[in-house]
Amino acid sequence: ARSLKYIRENATNMTSSTADPPEFDAVFVTRPDALFKPVGDAPAKFSITEQCKEYPGLSFLTNSCLRGCEFHDQDWDLMHLMCGGSRKHLEMLETAYGDPGGGCSNDNCVGGEPPALPPDFFSSRPWTCSTQMCNFVAEVSKAGVRFGTMNRTYFSGLQELTKCEKWSLPAKQGGL
Repeated sequence: ARSLKYIRENATNMTSSTADPPEFDAVFVTRPDALFKPVGDAPAKFSITEQCKEYPGLSFLTNSCLRGCEFHDQDWDLMHLMCGGSRKHLEMLETAYGDPGGGCSNDNCVGGEPPALPPDFFSSRPWTCSTQMCNFVAEVSKAGVRFGTMNRTYFSGLQELTKCEKWSLPAKQGGL
């Protein structure tokens, strides 16, 4: 969250006019040991520009290995890409990443129901108001941006992890 605050406060190439809020092309966040893994005939070279055309908004580049989490069964904390947006979107990201882990606050869990997960997220466990990442999903949902994965074109992986032990994607999710 501190890095996003720094970007928001110090971005010098954000265009602005009196009619429109300042905008950015993309914010890419990655672990230093994460790798891109093309799916099918996707190019070996990852292009932020091309991926932003196909996946506007916030995308998680997930790992194809399953990890059994209520939020999303694929390893989702390796790479994130926010395509296009304004300072308002950077503020949303700063809020979402600032308190991602806990369950939803009362104002983010209306009527005891958690915010809807992105349609391409799946879990073997129930998604509830007390589930990890509930506040994150709520904050991103408030911003009205697309939120999902890039699983049709890229997965992420770790340098030291060459294969999933005994896990694979369920066939209904386009398993490998």
